[in-house]
Amino acid sequence: MSDQLVEDVANYFLWTVMSPILLTIGTMGNILSIVVLTRRTSQTSVYLMALSLADILVLNTGLLRQFIKRVSGIDVRLLSEPGCKMHVMTVYSSLHISVWILVAFTCERIISVFAPHKVRSYCTRLTSTAAVAGITCLLLALNSHFVYGMGRGGNHTLITCSELYPEYENFLSFTWPWIDFSVFCLVPCVVLLAGNTSIVLGVLASKRKSRRVGPILEASAQPLPRNKTSSMTAVLLMLNLVFVLTTAPVSLFFILYPSWQERIRTEQDVARANLVFAAVNLFQYLNNALNFLLYCGSGTKFRQDLAGIFRRGQFVIHGRPTTITHGRPTTTMATSFIRTVRLGRSQVY
Repeated sequence: MSDQLVEDVANYFLWTVMSPILLTIGTMGNILSIVVLTRRTSQTSVYLMALSLADILVLNTGLLRQFIKRVSGIDVRLLSEPGCKMHVMTVYSSLHISVWILVAFTCERIISVFAPHKVRSYCTRLTSTAAVAGITCLLLALNSHFVYGMGRGGNHTLITCSELYPEYENFLSFTWPWIDFSVFCLVPCVVLLAGNTSIVLGVLASKRKSRRVGPILEASAQPLPRNKTSSMTAVLLMLNLVFVLTTAPVSLFFILYPSWQERIRTEQDVARANLVFAAVNLFQYLNNALNFLLYCGSGTKFRQDLAGIFRRGQFVIHGRPTTITHGRPTTTMATSFIRTVRLGRSQVY
């Protein structure tokens, strides 16, 4: 143990200790998110359920593979030729899909803020489902080159899952990192930052307008309308902020690594590179593991629905509390739930 480099010890600790923590929190949290969201009927729940499914796939293909590899020495990519090809494609595709679902969700929020009267026409469960399906198909096509270029290689003593052709190796080392950076980080970050800025400005303008109209409504004994988008906007802003902070480091690492690799000479240089790789990867997986906690922290309605699931003897069906009495379900309509159903999509959380 005394001969081991500090970087190697830290690298092993990150993969073997932090990985199962993120896997457990992320998988269970995303499953709970799906359970809660299946009880909603809004188009935004389609995006969030798809995001949770994509995050589960990311964690249990990318992160789980690294954990198994460090603990048992078995690399699932090396078990078969199709496994090598499909695993690489699945990891990249699920990461890209997760990001672009967030972009589509942001665009839906922009419409809801700036065109609230048209959102019911433009943003439906059908359009949300079509958007998720279109994103999935396009990004699977983008990453299909791994099926062509990746495969098992090496010899009887060392088997690898690597590039099959010199031209493809050059593409994967110098061209693909920029494509991946643009699709996974640069373009989404620009869209999300611009969208978030527009949403915040739109919400602030709406609040100023509400303050001006408030005294008139009070004088006429009419209730002041609540801001229907504030809770969902808070969820979105938190998701986008965490995404930008957690994905930028790993994208920059893969862009800079080819030039860094040329300067690696000693075992300590290798250990440092492996440690940085572990740190930026686990930091990226935080984005896929913590969405459930973000929903709970910023989504009031989400917390209420989650509490309803765990409340003894009671669960919620489409906004109605159903209590089990003598083995038979009886439904009671509470005022708050009636109000939520009437408000529709905007009061999902």
